[in-house]
Amino acid sequence: ASALCRVLGFSHVAVGDAVRHEIKQGTTIGNQLKAHSNAGTLAPDEIITELLHTQLMNHAGAKDLVLEGYPRNQVQVHALETVLAKVLGQGPGADTHVTLVLELLLREDLLMRKAAGRRVCHDCRQNYNLVDIVEPDQGIYMPAMPPKVPGTCDHCGGMLEQRVDDHPTIVQKRVREYQAMAEPLLQYYRERKVLEQVDVAASTAVCTPRIVDIVQRRLGLH
Repeated sequence: ASALCRVLGFSHVAVGDAVRHEIKQGTTIGNQLKAHSNAGTLAPDEIITELLHTQLMNHAGAKDLVLEGYPRNQVQVHALETVLAKVLGQGPGADTHVTLVLELLLREDLLMRKAAGRRVCHDCRQNYNLVDIVEPDQGIYMPAMPPKVPGTCDHCGGMLEQRVDDHPTIVQKRVREYQAMAEPLLQYYRERKVLEQVDVAASTAVCTPRIVDIVQRRLGLH
């Protein structure tokens, strides 16, 4: 999502980043979220929607917005419509419709391996990956994205860490929860003809142009 926004100049709201910020700050909400993260359970819809509202307030004047990590279920779908109308629907000609929903497709075994290899900068949240997955016969090319200096962020020099929720048992549990909730949500957007699926079993250099092309086509930017 961040790469897409850099290419197209869109605003970016990542709910997961907001969650991790609250946890890092040790706020009341952050402590609640930390307990759910450590247990590998999804946080309550009310808390996540409150965070979303706060994040969107910082982008109230945005024309094009990429929302990452929300909604995750039907309750959040309807909450999103309410929040968008409240925060972004104030100005003349404001359009709060969801134009495009991207479902990123990746085999579960690849997802597990990549999650185990992910490292995140403690300070600037830049992502890296230490796992190299290349299966030419399957058309899969997902090279590692390591830092230049092991354990150190290329961008700010911060220390790299493994997220608690990237532990294999927690990832597997979250995948199961996602699978149980996702289909009704996907069907909702499929019926509204805004859902696109993208196979991401490739490098960022390959996937990003593919996604940019879909977005440009949807928005008539070609």
